[in-house]
Amino acid sequence: MAENRTLLQKVEEEWGVSKEIIAAVLGIETRFGQPGIEPYRVWDVLNTAYLLYPRREAFYKGELIAFLTLCLEEKLDPLTIRSSYAGAMGVPQFIPTSFLKFAVDGDGDQKRNLWSSKHDIYASVANYFKQAGWKQGELIRVPAKIVGSPGAIQKEIEGGIQETMSVAQAVEMGIELPESVNRQSNVSFNAYKPEADKDRFIALFDNFRVITRYNASFNYAMVVTDLSEWLAQPANNATTTPK
Repeated sequence: MAENRTLLQKVEEEWGVSKEIIAAVLGIETRFGQPGIEPYRVWDVLNTAYLLYPRREAFYKGELIAFLTLCLEEKLDPLTIRSSYAGAMGVPQFIPTSFLKFAVDGDGDQKRNLWSSKHDIYASVANYFKQAGWKQGELIRVPAKIVGSPGAIQKEIEGGIQETMSVAQAVEMGIELPESVNRQSNVSFNAYKPEADKDRFIALFDNFRVITRYNASFNYAMVVTDLSEWLAQPANNATTTPK
């Protein structure tokens, strides 16, 4: 944030996605730029998965075609591009189909460079979130409290965080939420343990579910949210590091 604030702010204004969310995602995906996250050749990864995993054959066939397409479009040698064990490439860790769909030329040099162009990288992550439905300035999560029958409420919400209801319905059911929350907002719920002996019940909004489209994990979205909130604090987004 300290080193790239001007560019991150520019991308936030262009795309309508929080700079702290962009920074949090990239920090998590790359350990803030540490080397060693791409030890494999994409070509080897995708062909191995395509040939040896019949259940995912159609998926990896599509990824192979997308990979060769992006190499053709970006004038890249397919035998030199490296990735994670799953075929995710570049700083944002896009699989090939995501590269074709979401990567953008942020700096205007007619290339989509997700390895070394910061503008392309930041703008591509922002484009991913924007296309997934991110709404700048809207809630991600808030604490909630069960004041009704726990058994009945648990039955209603056990479908997972993608199953939503209106805030008004949740309140009527017996879930307490801050008065400031829009009663028409879509909400789902989950419980987690921030510490071994503590349970927390939280309300999750559409922006939280957008984060899970980048990585389909509740824990991943929680970490992105935690880190982005920490980065947004004036005392923390300059030169200090989280403990």
